[in-house]
Amino acid sequence: MEPETAKTHIQTENPQNRPHSCEALKSCEDLPSVVGGVWNATNTLEGSNATLSCFHGYEATGKSGNIQCHNGSWGNLTNIKCIPIVPISTTMTTKAVTTSEELITEPTTSIEMSASPDRTDNELEGSSRHNYVITICVVVLVVIIIVIIAVVLYR
Repeated sequence: MEPETAKTHIQTENPQNRPHSCEALKSCEDLPSVVGGVWNATNTLEGSNATLSCFHGYEATGKSGNIQCHNGSWGNLTNIKCIPIVPISTTMTTKAVTTSEELITEPTTSIEMSASPDRTDNELEGSSRHNYVITICVVVLVVIIIVIIAVVLYR
């Protein structure tokens, strides 16, 4: 498909009262729509620049998010896109350290990255349920230890 020619013309200088000449400007095609983002360009004339802006929760991938209209084309746009940002889930766990006289709890933080494209949603849900069950078991064990310590101390 031939690039369209813009209706805008540039008038050249006329130093010796010769007839004026106009040069037609090339124009690039409209920029494609992007899932999770939008192209920002002032116009589609030769030499114009366009920048890909991704919405909240998306990030740009590919060679560059900045392109230029050159020879009637924006170039290869297939690798420039916005992809969803992989959420990072944070879990809080506590470790219980017991002595003969007191119970000391030390909070620890662990960060779990779920960036593997090989895992299915069902596996992630199963993993989440597994973590929930482990957390409940730890809480129950801590309560039992506290009860045992209270019984021993208050005899």
